[in-house]
Amino acid sequence: MAIIGGGDLKTGQRPVRKEERTYRANEDLFREGERGDEFFVLQEGEVAVRKRIEENVVELARLKTGAMIGEMALLDNMPRSATVTAVSLSRVTVINRLVFEAVLAKVPLWLRSIVKIVTSRLRDANTRVGKAILRDQECGFCNMLVHLSHRYAKSGGEYLDYPLHVVRNLTGFTTRMSQRECQSAMDALCQRKLVEIGRDTAGAEHLYIRDMGAVKLFVEYRRLLAQGRTITGADLSDVHHEFLSNVNYVSQKQGRQTPEGVFLAYSAMDFGEDKINRALAKELEKKRVLTLPDAASMGNAEGILYNKNTLTKARKLKEWLPLFTLKITSNGKAAS
Repeated sequence: MAIIGGGDLKTGQRPVRKEERTYRANEDLFREGERGDEFFVLQEGEVAVRKRIEENVVELARLKTGAMIGEMALLDNMPRSATVTAVSLSRVTVINRLVFEAVLAKVPLWLRSIVKIVTSRLRDANTRVGKAILRDQECGFCNMLVHLSHRYAKSGGEYLDYPLHVVRNLTGFTTRMSQRECQSAMDALCQRKLVEIGRDTAGAEHLYIRDMGAVKLFVEYRRLLAQGRTITGADLSDVHHEFLSNVNYVSQKQGRQTPEGVFLAYSAMDFGEDKINRALAKELEKKRVLTLPDAASMGNAEGILYNKNTLTKARKLKEWLPLFTLKITSNGKAAS
């Protein structure tokens, strides 16, 4: 590792010499579990983010020029959550804790608190889903929007409204995305119709979300996809959806609410043939959309048991799945 001196940075206490380092291929910038007192801005080259999961080492992401590396450890004082290794000869600018905290001290206290809260939530989310956010910038960006909605999103009637400059600033603080990667993620999400970018009458840019439920569903879809799993309802046919729509309609009058969900007896289904309805119900049980309870537990009545939220999610997924699976090119455009 080569160390190169740079200019002085004023921290309010004493000048700190700006430091640049060069890492050779296969050389670690830091290791998982270490305490972190500095973070890096990748000026040149490429690094790999890797984490040990049980007996295996899994590569979570490849970061390129402009990426920030290791900043979360400075924000929450937690050990490094992964190992970062140079893939090729890489040059970084090093920001140590003294410089970082001096710059952060100039930020309003309320913003510092928000940044640390969002960082904590993202770290927790990363841990729960096996670092899906690091692998998937669109998922990470949407996850951040969900967490920021209670603080920054204003209701515009048909949509939620975020000041775009706030979104961009907090993306830099709370994710590993560079400005270019942030823009690419936004472009891709615009193609998926999950967000829109526009200006108000004063010319200020805003990010708009018309369906926050779809954004949350997209995060769930991409997290499960990263784990090699399929979201419930993704493989339903038109026939399945028609059956569920009929079930939902009839249940409004004939369904019975139980602690486990809504129960609808086969005898109350005034649509389709009984044999076909029973066959579809069995298929949907295998797909984890509903269950077939023991008749004795339902007053000796045969039927289906389902959760209203599951049916709502299935309907929304049918609407949005073509956009979730839309192929997006590296420049944020829909593939032809």
